[in-house]
Amino acid sequence: MMLSNLSANQVIDDLKHDSKTATIPIIAVAPPAMAQDEASPMFTGFDDCITKPYDFNQLEVVINRHISQPHS
Repeated sequence: MMLSNLSANQVIDDLKHDSKTATIPIIAVAPPAMAQDEASPMFTGFDDCITKPYDFNQLEVVINRHISQPHS
């Protein structure tokens, strides 16, 4: 996430701690090399990750996985 005044971690933290957005899944879009290391601190707070370039089938699978999960 490229933001001038906020880091991705700050945005994720704000979204996860706001009752209006806390249950919305956050999906990272990353280059394949970065996505291989899902334990990386870069992915902290994300609910899922897809790689670039992604196709719509992959995107649909990830979205459906989160839509079908009960909200916590």
